[in-house]
Amino acid sequence: AHPLSCAAALASLDVLEEEGLIAEAARKGEIARAELLKLQSRHPQVISAVSGLGLLNAIHIVNSASGKPDRVLASEWTWAAVRHGVMLFQTNQPTIKICPPLMIPDDALIEGIKALSEAFDSLQ
Repeated sequence: AHPLSCAAALASLDVLEEEGLIAEAARKGEIARAELLKLQSRHPQVISAVSGLGLLNAIHIVNSASGKPDRVLASEWTWAAVRHGVMLFQTNQPTIKICPPLMIPDDALIEGIKALSEAFDSLQ
């Protein structure tokens, strides 16, 4: 409730609105989810679902034999992606978190998600 903090928060909200950053995050999020669904169709045995909002997304990983959530595969896939140049988040859960920066070009977003497939293939 400090006046300076409130002024900074209001200025930040103005920038978000004036520069259309929320709409841009939603637009890029749609691109990301479309690509992630393609990734899921290439690897349906291990991706049970894709979820997210805007540019924050998750890939839900399961064991191909049991169909149960697989933390180990999620971790291995995350590190394989890092070796392929894609920075991801793995929180010791059976999901891989994807959160690219808002300024990412559309083609780089698509390229990064395609690299996830290559990273998975490298685990085989």
